[in-house]
Amino acid sequence: MQNVVIVGASLAGTRAAEQLRSDGFDGAVVLLSDEQECAYDRPPLSKQYLQGQFTRDEISLLTEDELRGLDIDVRLGCRAIGLDAAGRILHVAGGESIPFDGCIVATGARPRLLPGLSEPLDRHIHVLRTAADAARLRAVLGPGVRLGIVGGGFIGCEVASTAAVLGAAVTVLERDPLPMSRVLGDLVGRQLADMQRSHQVELHSEAAVKDIRIGDGRDGAVEIHLMDGSRLSFDHVLVSVGAQPNVEWLESSGLRIEDGLVCDEKLFVTDHVVAAGDVARIEDTNGSLQRRIEHWTNAAAQGEVAAAGLLAGRTSARPFRAVPYVWSDQFGARLEIVGSPLGTDEVSEVWSSSDHNRRLYAYRRGESVTALVGFNAVECLVRIRRNLVGEAHITDAALRELETNLPLAS
Repeated sequence: MQNVVIVGASLAGTRAAEQLRSDGFDGAVVLLSDEQECAYDRPPLSKQYLQGQFTRDEISLLTEDELRGLDIDVRLGCRAIGLDAAGRILHVAGGESIPFDGCIVATGARPRLLPGLSEPLDRHIHVLRTAADAARLRAVLGPGVRLGIVGGGFIGCEVASTAAVLGAAVTVLERDPLPMSRVLGDLVGRQLADMQRSHQVELHSEAAVKDIRIGDGRDGAVEIHLMDGSRLSFDHVLVSVGAQPNVEWLESSGLRIEDGLVCDEKLFVTDHVVAAGDVARIEDTNGSLQRRIEHWTNAAAQGEVAAAGLLAGRTSARPFRAVPYVWSDQFGARLEIVGSPLGTDEVSEVWSSSDHNRRLYAYRRGESVTALVGFNAVECLVRIRRNLVGEAHITDAALRELETNLPLAS
């Protein structure tokens, strides 16, 4: 293999580039980014960066100079428009075609918009995916600003927390009965709802949005119409209703696209193309498609595994195995999820500190624990994650070790 092209220069793409060099690859590496700036860390965008605690430099993953120090050909503002997988040629906007021996697709995802909204968005309507999005939102937040947040998922809840700290009057509109209850269930959802209300965030549950309209300036810049006929007015609205993978540019490639770029458990799409990060959707050996995981640890690990596998070759590459891990900082609390809480039969609190500020919940499917969710239970979850390296699910041995040491964390 003489040359590798990486499409997407966010976390998965930059980790892949670093891994290629770490594994001794001395061929040409081209790293394409459709943004005009080098890779940066996205989790702070809804928290420290939005609040103004972190500067742009403080969230950088690798600077352009650092990438070039690795002898990486970084091309900013370069958008891929097509892939000839059989001919091993990448087509980019402007007419250039880049031949490759190996290709790593790490194009990520973008915010999903509500029906009726399209780019470019009105100045009063926001999404949050890029540093530019965060800077645009930060510029309008402040005491008394009425911010409506459509969607009570990770991003929506984190922005609600940050905006409340900045003095905004925050309203969260969630179509489910409780924030994040679709993923975490009612027990944890109630705790999240209580946190929001205790910080003066107004929560509207089971609020289905019909449409969003730009107001006439008398009562607000933006008016949200709900399915029940009610209307709410805001100065600004954040739409946070999930993400969709960036796969449109692959539609004529002949590759399998189903809510992401489908790959095998080794992250291979073809013998010369691998996928990593938010765009990748793994098909397991039973032919079942797994859910895409749109979180930091997954993108970082998959970028490294995809690059190492590409160099090793499809036959020798190792499968990607990792227990999912997600964290979220909201209203001064650290929420952590280890494993997969979706599709579970039972949720129960298995541990709490004496002051009840730290809690741990177990999610069970049948007799198996499929996920652990903690509030400020960092010690507990660090311990179990240490025992799950290289595993695909939570093991009985890791649970036994955790149960033995739980009193130490109280």
